[in-house]
Amino acid sequence: QYIIDGKQQMTVLKDVRTLVGDAITAAVAYLEGKTPEKTTTYDNGKIEVPAKPSEVVTVDKANVKEAIIDSGYWPASDFTGLDESAATAAPEVTGSVGVVLPTKDEPRWIQDETRFKEALEAAGYEVEILFSQGDSAKEKANVEALVAKGIKVLIICPQDGTAAAAAAEEARAAGVKVISYDRLIRDTDAVDYYVTFDSVAVGEAQAQYLVDKASGTDNPLYLYAGAASDNNAFLFFEGAWNVLQPKIADGTFVIKNSSEA
Repeated sequence: QYIIDGKQQMTVLKDVRTLVGDAITAAVAYLEGKTPEKTTTYDNGKIEVPAKPSEVVTVDKANVKEAIIDSGYWPASDFTGLDESAATAAPEVTGSVGVVLPTKDEPRWIQDETRFKEALEAAGYEVEILFSQGDSAKEKANVEALVAKGIKVLIICPQDGTAAAAAAEEARAAGVKVISYDRLIRDTDAVDYYVTFDSVAVGEAQAQYLVDKASGTDNPLYLYAGAASDNNAFLFFEGAWNVLQPKIADGTFVIKNSSEA
């Protein structure tokens, strides 16, 4: 809405329908005894985790209707100053999938819950979805509860990437395939697959927008990053720094909130 109103210049759309679809495709592959497609790997501090990053879309006023409304991501009725469409499906077999998401207090994860449930059940799979409510201990208990119920595949978005290693190892020890969803589980070899967006590309897109809009020299630049427990925060910053560092060096930007960058 802010972009439509002119209060915000751009955002990077990470279409979670794609991410959910990729996670389901990977889970189905494991349930069928196959190996999910990989296009790259991510170093989690212990192993190179196979992954297939989903593409992201830069959105500004010129393409906001096409990217957000026409794609079916949000209904037009949710916005003022502007229409509607689309969805996703999946294959067929039997098996049980457990999904652990960070919190039910944010709309993003409630949307993911709905999409996982609808797509997996439509494909003929049993699915149970639990929320960790920002608590790594509860997250581990959730995984243990799902493993005790006999799940074959675990899809988990870790609250804390390092703390989640213990839960992943318990699932792996029980013969469960572990898919790290959106955020990478670190410092363990008990991760079979990683479903994510290209987070470096997200940071690069955000930074490139700043570069494209900058004029002259000495433009003030304020650098902020996300939580140290979220591996994506480091990747976003890496992407942004790839683009911004040369422009800081040539004087286009001057960092105002750090003397260490």
